[in-house]
Amino acid sequence: MKRKLLTLALCAALALCALPMAAFAEGPATDGLDFGENNTVYYAGSYYPTLAEALTEVYKSNPQGPAEVICKPGADVGPMTHGHVADDLVIYGNGAKVSGGEKDMEIDTSKYDRATGQQSEGGDFLEKDITVTVYDLEGIAAWGERHTGHTVNLNFIDCKNMQRVYFTNNSNPDGKLNITLEGCSFDAAGGSNVNTAVYTNAPGEIAIRNTTFTNIAVGLNINHKSNGVQNILLEGCIFNDCALPDVSAAQNTKTYGAPVRIVAREGATTHLTVNGTTFNYSDGKTNCGNGDILLGDGRHDADLQQGTVTLAMTGTAAQVMVQQAGYYNDAGTVAGQDKGKTTTVLDTDVVQADPNSHFVVKRDPVVQINGTGYGTLEEAMEAAKAMTGDVTVTVLKDIQVTDSTYDLSGTGLTSLTLQGKTGAEKLISGVNGNDIDGDNSDNGADRCPVIRVKLPANAKGLTVTGLVFPNDLLFDSEGGRVLVKGCTFNGGQSGYPKAAAIRYEGNLFEFKGTAGNFYSQNAYPVWYKVDKPLDFDFVGNTVIGYRGVHIETRGDDAVATDIQVDKNTFRLSDSQYPSKAVALQLVSNIRGDVSFVDNNVDGYMGVCFYNGVKIGENATITLDNNYLAPGTKLYGVSEWNAPNGDVPAAEEKLQAQLEGKATINATHTHTYQNGVCTVCGAQEPRPDPKPDPKPDAPAATPAPAPVLDSTPKTGAVSLVALPLAALALAGVGVALRKRR
Repeated sequence: MKRKLLTLALCAALALCALPMAAFAEGPATDGLDFGENNTVYYAGSYYPTLAEALTEVYKSNPQGPAEVICKPGADVGPMTHGHVADDLVIYGNGAKVSGGEKDMEIDTSKYDRATGQQSEGGDFLEKDITVTVYDLEGIAAWGERHTGHTVNLNFIDCKNMQRVYFTNNSNPDGKLNITLEGCSFDAAGGSNVNTAVYTNAPGEIAIRNTTFTNIAVGLNINHKSNGVQNILLEGCIFNDCALPDVSAAQNTKTYGAPVRIVAREGATTHLTVNGTTFNYSDGKTNCGNGDILLGDGRHDADLQQGTVTLAMTGTAAQVMVQQAGYYNDAGTVAGQDKGKTTTVLDTDVVQADPNSHFVVKRDPVVQINGTGYGTLEEAMEAAKAMTGDVTVTVLKDIQVTDSTYDLSGTGLTSLTLQGKTGAEKLISGVNGNDIDGDNSDNGADRCPVIRVKLPANAKGLTVTGLVFPNDLLFDSEGGRVLVKGCTFNGGQSGYPKAAAIRYEGNLFEFKGTAGNFYSQNAYPVWYKVDKPLDFDFVGNTVIGYRGVHIETRGDDAVATDIQVDKNTFRLSDSQYPSKAVALQLVSNIRGDVSFVDNNVDGYMGVCFYNGVKIGENATITLDNNYLAPGTKLYGVSEWNAPNGDVPAAEEKLQAQLEGKATINATHTHTYQNGVCTVCGAQEPRPDPKPDPKPDAPAATPAPAPVLDSTPKTGAVSLVALPLAALALAGVGVALRKRR
């Protein structure tokens, strides 16, 4: 008796469609039941081979309270098509499966006779309000063509690969239908109806939580045809590859196919609320063109006057499309562009319901220009096209960014600055450990995302300052100048830059990943493959991680690339590849001026010349006044790939190339500012106090004046006379001649 009362209370509560999952019972234990070999379902003291037979007996028994049906755990409860249900019912599936037929419970479609349990013209349609609850039963469905005004409450909890829930009420538009789905799934590959998962045109409350739809042409398909109000909640749901053109049912649904489609006829009202729901598409796939959420009917034969449909949404990124009749023609192609509008909604947006315009998007600005806020970086860049002069885009909060190109070349801009408001704002790409030559496919690694800004030819350039980059991200400006200053980088920047000049100044590069995250185990925070002229400056930065800067000038006829890596601090360590912990690695060709001056290096090596590097005839290399921690080499070859492992031979070959082209000084001269060396941080020594002169001491003889060396300087120091052993030490070389 207690169980009966509990079940009655539960069913009444479910009718409200508002209970969390924890409120649902898990079902009675089956340990005391003996199903035998041939039976899979238990009801009221008897066992049945199939669920369909058990439901017939439930109807014949005319239960006065909720009927409890218990399935054998994990059993195949047989095929079922239109299993008649007309009473309060609870089915405990226990992981069982409906294996064939349409798999549905039929409600209020045909007249049935209680005595026989069969259809009969002398029988009855639904005679009362009912609540049907199903737990953990795979494949189950519900279907009906409503003939009465009774309320039907349907609750499905943890039912996987459900076939569908499909109800029409054309014969009685007043019949209310309340539907609750919690933790369920629909998957065309698992036996679900490929055309539509959930459809109803009746008034009522629909709550779908934590449910997944996969490869369904129209996941949630609502065409409300009553004069009442229909409220729909989608919360925590996932739609995977729904409404794709290559779905088998797509040709029949292409003019209204969408993961979520909501329509109401004139006089009807439907309110849709979506929270924390995700729309996913496999790489290279998109839906058939009606958005993720479609509001309204745009077919050629749709009603010109339609009902009220509103949308409220939070925590959901979606393409929301609104259509009116005539958007499509009778051939199924778009004919009235003005009768369809798509709105991009971000997961940070708040969408408010509006009875006149369906919805209104409330978006907190994430960036601003001259005090005007914009909801996305894209919106700000679009607005900048109409501006002139020096324009600054200020980032107000953390934002997501992707590989993007912003063409501002036809504008009146003289410069563009992208800056953080406080210096702590993050630009989040989501890519960690890129492949510089990756293809961004499911089968290959991602390339480093690039934000490309094309500015007018006479513009001063792009400046990026006061921002934090937790992932891989590169900035570029084709043919222009890029300055990155005062930023923090925790990932890598790799790619093929197209800018004429790129300068990193006063940044922190603190690598947060592992060396194994990066292409070929090379965890360089900056890795360029240069295939056009480039002026590259890396000045006053701090690098903490595995490697430093990697510049590869491509092609035997490579154009000049000037490289300045000066006044930086490098703290490098790699236990797996210790000899790769280098501050600057030069690869392939050196065709311009290279400067490595005033750096503080704690690692294996300052400048590494990659095996096989070619130093051009007009190239100059200057290594001077660098502070090297004990055990750190100033320069050398890439020891890990020396031919046949012969490092001395590789070093000798390098020295031959450097002869006459390199100015190298291994010593470090303190340059003090405010009592501290600007390179190594050493304290400036205090001068010894002068003693009082002794009385009657003879006057000191003045030192002779120094003789100035008037010998002309050649600009380079020859290395021929230096012993090879000395040349292999951590440092060699003289004062740098500043290029440019």
